[in-house]
Amino acid sequence: MMGSLTTIFILLLFMDTTMSKKSGARCYTLIYQDTALSHPGPEEFSFTNTGYLNGQAFYQYDSKSQKAIPLSPWDKVEGMNDWEKESQLQKRREDFVLENMQNITDYYNDGKGSHIFQGRFGCQLCGDNFAKGFWKCQYDGRDFIEFKTTEIPAWIPLDPAADVIKQRWEADPGAVYRAKAYLEEECIGTLRTYLELGKAYLHQLIPPKVNLSHYSAPGGNLVLECLAYDFYPREIELHWLQDGKIQKKEVGQTQIIGNGTYQVSITVNIPLLKKKSYSCHVVHESLPEAFIVAWDEE
Repeated sequence: MMGSLTTIFILLLFMDTTMSKKSGARCYTLIYQDTALSHPGPEEFSFTNTGYLNGQAFYQYDSKSQKAIPLSPWDKVEGMNDWEKESQLQKRREDFVLENMQNITDYYNDGKGSHIFQGRFGCQLCGDNFAKGFWKCQYDGRDFIEFKTTEIPAWIPLDPAADVIKQRWEADPGAVYRAKAYLEEECIGTLRTYLELGKAYLHQLIPPKVNLSHYSAPGGNLVLECLAYDFYPREIELHWLQDGKIQKKEVGQTQIIGNGTYQVSITVNIPLLKKKSYSCHVVHESLPEAFIVAWDEE
């Protein structure tokens, strides 16, 4: 049983791929995210696997429906995947993750608790010259085990229970080399294919919309916020200008929103009584030149 599941763990990720044309200098990622939750009771287990192409979720599998469902706009891309086959593969992955969670709870003698297991694996491609793979798992929010794609690949335990998992996953001597081949070759091949199939969405340029707002802060100060949203691709530069000079800024995390575009905001604190000229400076690939929005204190 252990050997067959170890093989499934590696092989169920492989998909038939073909090489695409040159993708360009921009970096792209293909990432898969596992999330498994267990609670006391025989039926209290749930599992999801979500695929992300350059930060955009393109499908999701869940243990309730036991189906891998393509997400918009990727459901309109022909040839993206065999979703029936993907559903079967993810069901086998679900079974494998559940077995590993049981092994971990047995190790800690904590089968009555609630636990979460997360795995994140995939690859990144920048042009045709730089590629890398990554694979790391967490258990109950702490680093658990990760894969090193060194000359002699291996799973590196980051938790006492991970030593047991490492032994199981490496029981088949060829498993680590198949994992390395997947991350460095198969995943990159799949990513290239997806880049070609989805280029209408991935190569689009959508300029940001910009909104300025303000609110009072403790101490009689004013907080100005510059929000850029509905833009693509992800890379963007924002900063505040005071009388034409760049100010120290607080930068929020760029987030993907429901329609596949991104948003991010920055703030600046100013003394309420100071009469200064403030403006938000936005630089994005979709814009022919920097976009400057002035703040009207009225």
